[in-house]
Amino acid sequence: MPRCVPCERDFQDEVALNQHQMYSLNHKNKPARQIRSQKPANEGIPKDYNSTDGYARRTQARPRPSYDSAPHSVQPEVPKYICGHCDSNFKSKRDLEQHSCNTRKGGFSGSESLTQHESTQIEHKFPCAFCYPPCGRKFETLEALDIHSRAVEEKNEMNIARRTKNKWSIIQETPEAIEKLRTMIHSKELLEKSGYKLEPLTEESISDQRKCVNCHEKRFKSRARLNTTCRFHPKKPTKKFNRSTGDREILFPCCGQLEGPDCEKCVVNDQHIYEDFDTFAEKLTFVKTPAPLPGIQKRRAVALDCEMGTSYTNSSELIQLSVVDYFTGESLIDMLVRPKVQLRSFNTRYSGVTREMMAQAIATGEYLNGVEGARNELWKWIDSTTILIGHSLHCDLRELRLAHPLIVDSLLCVPKINASGNGLKTLMKELLGQKVQDSKSGHDCVEDALASRELVIWCIQNEDLVAERAIISQREEEIRRQEREANNILKEERLRLKLEQEQFDGGLESSNSSSAPIPRVGEIMEHDFSYMRDEYYSQGSNSW
Repeated sequence: MPRCVPCERDFQDEVALNQHQMYSLNHKNKPARQIRSQKPANEGIPKDYNSTDGYARRTQARPRPSYDSAPHSVQPEVPKYICGHCDSNFKSKRDLEQHSCNTRKGGFSGSESLTQHESTQIEHKFPCAFCYPPCGRKFETLEALDIHSRAVEEKNEMNIARRTKNKWSIIQETPEAIEKLRTMIHSKELLEKSGYKLEPLTEESISDQRKCVNCHEKRFKSRARLNTTCRFHPKKPTKKFNRSTGDREILFPCCGQLEGPDCEKCVVNDQHIYEDFDTFAEKLTFVKTPAPLPGIQKRRAVALDCEMGTSYTNSSELIQLSVVDYFTGESLIDMLVRPKVQLRSFNTRYSGVTREMMAQAIATGEYLNGVEGARNELWKWIDSTTILIGHSLHCDLRELRLAHPLIVDSLLCVPKINASGNGLKTLMKELLGQKVQDSKSGHDCVEDALASRELVIWCIQNEDLVAERAIISQREEEIRRQEREANNILKEERLRLKLEQEQFDGGLESSNSSSAPIPRVGEIMEHDFSYMRDEYYSQGSNSW
């Protein structure tokens, strides 16, 4: 009889053994060669098999049994499916699956008892915790839940924001973490001083921001210089290939001049022509973030970054919006924004966005329609109680034309020291030793949002270093102030000496009474610096 070696069981035929090996959980993932019994090669073969008597015995005629001589009129059907736990036989695979519990891996006497077990046992209900917003689905097996989670991850490839190993932090969203972040929110006075618009603009401020439709100069600049003359080129510049030099040159077709510092505007008007006030006011109409709705919890804090292009009127236009969750680093929004006007340049060197990328997004429909579409998409994740995080965030909110009260700007969080500045790339390399904005193809909008988030996390976790940096920053600012005062005094003294020299030269020329050599201003300047330094120290200052 066929025998299963691991189970030490005998079966009536090979069919029963094969079914046992296929469906028994004890033999899962085991090769069949380890399960079958090891039989000798000559087992069951008579010794006289190859002899003359053996051949005659094998070839002799054998009477076929008649139908009446059979012990039963109907032969029993060989079972095809056997349970690996209780060895029960089933005619179909469906009956076997209805008999066995996949979660508990046990057998049941019938389909009714199995159904009752699956409806009462909690292990058959695995809720989904991967979707946001939650889908509310429950799955009977962990395998089904795993398939669902993989489908969600494949559908939202950018769900986890381009995180590399040991680069971006993950924070538990606890009340303590939220409270620490709230302590970083800047005051209203500091935000207004830093260029943030917390309230809608007045009509006068909007009017001053209007540009001339010809020369594109802003109204407040021309009014400050008392300049009413408008100089411009009436036609847009075009690119032309120069065969002699092999370079592409930018040429103004209206006058034939090449673009450059020596190019003079060919048309001169007496007055500027500014944009229409009502049309322009729509561009500078800031909108406040909506208040929270009852029963709907938006994100506690997000970090955002925007990329901008340049229109033919030299105005900045929003072309990309990226938003990540502050606590998890999850990418909430990363889409291109289709501007309402034609762009002269996408600023690919800094934005990383090309015309081909925008054309592909428009062709597939994966874009946000203008500033209004970008704001509406952002409002799906935030309300007026959400904390916004970014680096020089006032530039991004200005493009979104959004007035928000709760701001944490990483540029304002890190005190400025040295002359290197407080750029995002510089601070990430100096404080965290990480490289960002290092690609030749332009900036990564999501990476910039994550980097500003990382700087804020560093400031929260290193309060002592931030305080020391603030003290150093104050000292350096005081030194710079003293140097400016000393330079101003030195300039005034040089101007006084120059005026005295001119008066002295004029007096000698009118009198012509002296032939002695006249000391020049340069000879006097050789010792005026040491003279001014001694005078500055005599006033009681401790540093130069």
